[in-house]
Amino acid sequence: MKKKDTLAINLIDEMDNLWAYAHKLESKIAELEANRRWIPVSERLPIKYRDEETRELIPFLVCIVGKEYPFRALFDGKEWGDGAFKVYPTHWMPLPQPPEVRE
Repeated sequence: MKKKDTLAINLIDEMDNLWAYAHKLESKIAELEANRRWIPVSERLPIKYRDEETRELIPFLVCIVGKEYPFRALFDGKEWGDGAFKVYPTHWMPLPQPPEVRE
């Protein structure tokens, strides 16, 4: 086999590897975006809303009509509340994990 042919085969192999890696990255991005999207309340409600160990309610980010910014609210399996009042969100999402603090 000629040197040019070997080089062409190597380039094709590398291109295949790059395409496979790009596809893997695109799949991971889609998965992350799906996990971080706003979920309409009309679509579904949180399934897990209590911490299994402490039994405390898990906070979520919510959006309501008329409020400019999202805020934290709790869901008890039936109703939403902000700690003082009932709220009626249109969308919700899990809170992100806090950053790792390095000392």
